Amino acid sequence: MQKKTTKIAIVAYSLDLGGLSRVVTNLYELLYSEKGILVELLLLDQCDNLNTINEYKNFNVSSKNKGGFFKRLRRYLAFKKYLKKSKFDYIIDQRYRLNPFSEFIISKFIYPKTKIIYNIHSSRIETYLQKQVWFTNYLYNNAFAMVCCSNGIKKSIEAKYGLNNLKCIYNSIGIKDYEEKSISPFNFKYIIAVGRIEPLKQFDRLIEVYSKSCLPNNQIKLVLVGDGSQKEDCEVLANSLKISNNLVFTGSLDNPKAYIQNALFLVLSSKYEGFPMVLLEAMACSTPAISFDLFSGPNEIIKPNVNGILVKDQDFEALLKAMNKLFNNKELLDKYSKNAKNSIMKFSHEKIKKSWLLLLKQD
Repeated sequence: MQKKTTKIAIVAYSLDLGGLSRVVTNLYELLYSEKGILVELLLLDQCDNLNTINEYKNFNVSSKNKGGFFKRLRRYLAFKKYLKKSKFDYIIDQRYRLNPFSEFIISKFIYPKTKIIYNIHSSRIETYLQKQVWFTNYLYNNAFAMVCCSNGIKKSIEAKYGLNNLKCIYNSIGIKDYEEKSISPFNFKYIIAVGRIEPLKQFDRLIEVYSKSCLPNNQIKLVLVGDGSQKEDCEVLANSLKISNNLVFTGSLDNPKAYIQNALFLVLSSKYEGFPMVLLEAMACSTPAISFDLFSGPNEIIKPNVNGILVKDQDFEALLKAMNKLFNNKELLDKYSKNAKNSIMKFSHEKIKKSWLLLLKQD
């Protein structure tokens, strides 16, 4: 007898540039390629970045869209009607979940009585769960699963909320996509940082650390890949520190592979992370990394004395020493580079796909 097709909806707000959009796209493509699974991407906000997606539907329910409350309400009702008509076996919710009232409506009245999987992508847990423990349990304790992208996040939620349906499934990366060596986009040596130029990433503090390091005097530049509200402030800061000629802003890039692959090493200086894709990308490129030892993410990717350096969380003096150490020790740099790719095999698309199929009872 032919096996029944499993229908899955992935619900997200949009696919703006950034780590989360890559995570959503990766999951869609992993499940789409599996025989016996029919997957659709359902977006609640307008989005034009969909050239790799085969099946999607846009409901435009955001308050940013024109039409006021009643038009939004009609769109939400259309979303509810579509879910009911489509009879999905699973709904995988990838949204931020900030508004308590909206989450009450969506979880209790819009989502059908089916298997709901809620993803949590950040160690800033209040982005995805309500602060009140009782209310979070009321909304989500009966969900099919709460999938955390790191063990650090899972442990934190267990400690605060006591939810009994938590799972850890890491974000995945297509390691084979990074095998071909790219030509360097620059004719100089450099280190790199990648991300939105926003307060969370602390690029301003990184620029200060870089200016005090041995790198500028050794003609090693700092390349910042990304854009954001603090870009102009960072440019002013670099000018005041007299290192403007050593600082390169590339703007946002759809694929920063060539930039990461040809860097000496990557630095992550964030206040917090969930499971930073940029570290996986660096390792896939055989590029060592230095990062703060945040409670979630980096310490599940970087293995000290194997593929990079973890420094005490938010200790910028330790970050400075680590940058100097890695630059001045070519033997150590080469060792980390050689180990990098093999160190992340457990995060490959193939491995993570098996974890999802097991959760979805397909394996």
